[in-house]
Amino acid sequence: KEHKEKLEQERVRQEILDKILKDSELEAPEILVLEEQKVEMDNLKKQVSQMLQVSFEDYLKKIGKTEKELSDSFFEDAERRVKNSLVLQKIEELEKIEATEDEIKKETDVFFQKYPDMAKSDKELDQRRLREYVKGVIKNEKTFQRLESFLVK
Repeated sequence: KEHKEKLEQERVRQEILDKILKDSELEAPEILVLEEQKVEMDNLKKQVSQMLQVSFEDYLKKIGKTEKELSDSFFEDAERRVKNSLVLQKIEELEKIEATEDEIKKETDVFFQKYPDMAKSDKELDQRRLREYVKGVIKNEKTFQRLESFLVK
């Protein structure tokens, strides 16, 4: 039930962003889209190695695509993710949505409760990057909550 609710929430949130983007003339900077495309390809390479335990070259042979073809297939989704991110950032700016230090600390504490070994090792985790990530997640959540408050229920 919880999983279905989360999927529905994600669907509604994407629908909200799609409506905003439909009415905008936002262009995603190509450099950001290409970087997002590269991140997606790097993630896929890691997943193939870890989960399928085959080389990426063998994976490409199995699916019958070149690395460029596969990367090109990520372009549209990468562009959408960049646009979504830019829209959320602009709304956060206009609405002055922030994450408080208490909220950031609470969420990082939750992270370290889930992954206690990470708290002990500076090598495995860049704490500054974790704080920035958590801050972004909190701000995005607040932004979506604000947008959802405008929906007629």
